[in-house]
Amino acid sequence: MTSWIRFVTSEASTAASSVRSALADVVWAPPPPAPDGSDIGLIVFDRVSKDVLDLVRGSSRGGVRILAVGTSPEAVDDIGPWPLLDAGASDVVVRTDDASLADGVSARLSRWAEVEELVHSPEVQDALAGRTLAWTSLLREIVEVARFSDASVLLIGESGTGKDVVARLIHELDPRPFKDEFVPIDCRTFVGTHDREDLAGHLVGTSEEADAPLFGDIGLESLGVRDAGTIFLDEVGSLPSSLRGSLLRNIEHRNRRPVGGTGTPMSNLRLICSTSEEPSGPGSETADDFWERITTRFRLPPLRERRDDIPTIAEHLLRRLRPNGEEIGLDPALGAFLESRDYPANVHDLLTLIRGISARHAGPGVVTVGSIPRDERFDLGTIDHSWQRHDLERAVRLALDAGASLKTIGEAARDAAVRIALSYEGGDVARAAKRLRATTRTIASRTGVDQTEADTDRTTSEPPSIVEVPETALLGAGDPAKEPVPEP
Repeated sequence: MTSWIRFVTSEASTAASSVRSALADVVWAPPPPAPDGSDIGLIVFDRVSKDVLDLVRGSSRGGVRILAVGTSPEAVDDIGPWPLLDAGASDVVVRTDDASLADGVSARLSRWAEVEELVHSPEVQDALAGRTLAWTSLLREIVEVARFSDASVLLIGESGTGKDVVARLIHELDPRPFKDEFVPIDCRTFVGTHDREDLAGHLVGTSEEADAPLFGDIGLESLGVRDAGTIFLDEVGSLPSSLRGSLLRNIEHRNRRPVGGTGTPMSNLRLICSTSEEPSGPGSETADDFWERITTRFRLPPLRERRDDIPTIAEHLLRRLRPNGEEIGLDPALGAFLESRDYPANVHDLLTLIRGISARHAGPGVVTVGSIPRDERFDLGTIDHSWQRHDLERAVRLALDAGASLKTIGEAARDAAVRIALSYEGGDVARAAKRLRATTRTIASRTGVDQTEADTDRTTSEPPSIVEVPETALLGAGDPAKEPVPEP
């Protein structure tokens, strides 16, 4: 990782000369011919011009973090910093005086360098595998919040996207000297076992708003939560809003001294929550203030939105499943097969498939297509790919010209494929699934067809039933190589 600086200013700019002098001890190297994705670049400008925006846009491709530095407040003037952020800059600072500029730039470079080192460390890569730019950018944000704050965090994502792995990683990276233990609580098994008064954080029969003693008959201590640590409320959306509010108040109240009480505040707790459903927004009939009181949110993408990462995740899982953890690679054809397949339960499905592939692979080295379980195979070699060259490219260009995102384009293509396959098969979900080499559940989910109806006359060969595997088996805790590897 290197830091570099480039000036896009008028030659006669005295302000630019001042910036150059102020930053001489911070960063001085020019941009390399081919910047690495882990580099940090400074672009100094005296006005937000098209050339500056194009340079930021081009330099930030590949993951390079760009700090845009204005030579004076007039450099951004009425337009503000927003076009620079839209072009790909990670932050924008403006020089008001040399000393504060040098300190501010130095602080950002130091933090970003530490974040970059952590993102590429075995601790993070062994927990959350992936190399795409979008995934790396998300990891940077997660690592920064984990390492440099004690902020509460909400993780939003489907089952199998690694929410519990991320929660554990945040706890591991947490720099608090007395962070204590990680305490996961599955809120789906929680409803009905404790009443509101048990969790309200005050003595039963007293006012909720009073700073009374902090526990009823059953409080956070009964859940394994001590005076310090990280509490992870998994699927917190399954709790009634009253219980969510009670739990949050209990945690918040532990950070302050009760009225008239003695001693020091009791708590050094960090709160992490997860939910599979997008929380209700402000103004919604079902909204409550619990969600607004969570400081930071991260959305974890499903595998269908990060297909380019699937071979990397598969290699990672294979190495963990092999008896001696030997180095292993994927044959390109096997990688293409894994990318093309649907994973309705995300990594749960991928892990089930990889267990079957690992059981059939012999020796170290490259894993080939012969290791794919027979009932998972389909013939990729007979497909004519010439259709991709003309009409598809034209449709994609039209979508890009209209401002569509990659996610929108991909979802539209999948929906169109399902509609067309269903029309070819007279509306028969099972035959459409077979034609698309997908599961009936995938087809039904995109058409609104009741899954039980789709399963009534199943004629397609589908993957074996999904084995529910804890998300920690994905890329985080434990060593699956020491566990028996069942046949899928």
